Amino acid sequence: MIKKIIIFTLLILFFSALPAKLQTTAASAAQDEELLIILDYSASMNKKLNDKTRARYVLLALHSALANLPRETKIGLRVFGPDENYKSLMPGDKHTSHDCKASYLRAPIKSNNKTYISDRLSEYTYPFGQTPIEYSLREAINNDFSKSGCIKHIILISDGTDTCGGNPCKYIQQIMQNRKDIIIDTISIADSNGSYGDLSCLPRLTSGRYKIVKTENDIQLSFQSFIKTTSQNIKTVVKEPVFTSEDDDIKYNNYLFEIDY
Repeated sequence: MIKKIIIFTLLILFFSALPAKLQTTAASAAQDEELLIILDYSASMNKKLNDKTRARYVLLALHSALANLPRETKIGLRVFGPDENYKSLMPGDKHTSHDCKASYLRAPIKSNNKTYISDRLSEYTYPFGQTPIEYSLREAINNDFSKSGCIKHIILISDGTDTCGGNPCKYIQQIMQNRKDIIIDTISIADSNGSYGDLSCLPRLTSGRYKIVKTENDIQLSFQSFIKTTSQNIKTVVKEPVFTSEDDDIKYNNYLFEIDY
C-alpha cells in the first residue's frame, strides 16, 4: 500500500511539473531563431497606396514594429532595388546593368539591433531599381544567417514578383528538399485595383504565413502578427518627416522618423 502511495505521489509531481518544462522548452525554442527582413525598395514601391507611397507606408510600419521588439531578438535587414548609391538616388536616375544584383545586407543579424536597423531605414530616399527576389533569397540563405541549427526566419515584403528572370518558388522548392530550418513569411502589397504579385509559394513551401495587404492598417497588422513583439506593447507614435515643398514631398530625401515611446 505504501509503495502504491509513493508511486502515485511521484506521478502527480511529474505531471504537475510537465507544463512548466514544456513552457521553458518553448521559450528556449522561440529565442533560438534568427530573423531577417528582406525589403523591396524597387521603383514600383514609389507608386501610391491611398495617399502615400507604398514605400512610406512600409517604412512607417517597420519603424513601429521595431519599437516594440524585445532587445534580445536577433534581427537583420536586407534591402533590394537601389544599389550602393542609394543615399543619392533621385527621381529621373536611370537603371544600370547592376540592378539585378542590387541586394545588400544593410544590417547584419544580431540582438539589440533595432535602433541600428531604424537608422539604416532612415537613410533611404527614392525607391529605385528592379526586383531580384530569387537573388536576394539566395544571398540571404547562403550568407546572412549563422551556421547554427537555429530557425532561419525571413519576412519578405514586396509589391511584385521577380523582374530579373529569377524563379524564387523553384529555388525555395529545391532548397527545402534538404532544409527544415527555413521559414518565409511574405507580405504582398496590392495596388489600387487589388492586383498583387503572387508569392504565396514561398510561405507554402516553408510553413510560413502569407498576407495580402491593401491599406496602411493591413501592413501594420501583418508586421504585428509576423514579428514577436513585447508581451505588453509599447505605445508608439511614429512621426513622419515634415516637407517644406511639393518637390520635397516627391523626393522625400532622407526619412527622419521620431519614435515616441
